[in-house]
Amino acid sequence: MTVWGDVRIPQELKELAETNKPKTFLELGCGLGRFSSFMAKQGVQATGVDFSSVAIEKAKHE
Repeated sequence: MTVWGDVRIPQELKELAETNKPKTFLELGCGLGRFSSFMAKQGVQATGVDFSSVAIEKAKHE
């Protein structure tokens, strides 16, 4: 399994979304953006940033 292949969402992030109900979310080093995607599905305005153009291109197609 590669780092980009891990699809688990940490319990801490789930709790943050549920308990704090943030309006925005910034994921630095987002890779495929799985955390940003999760937060967006929770109704949060999410932005993912990564220096890897390969990761960003893959994230666009996920």
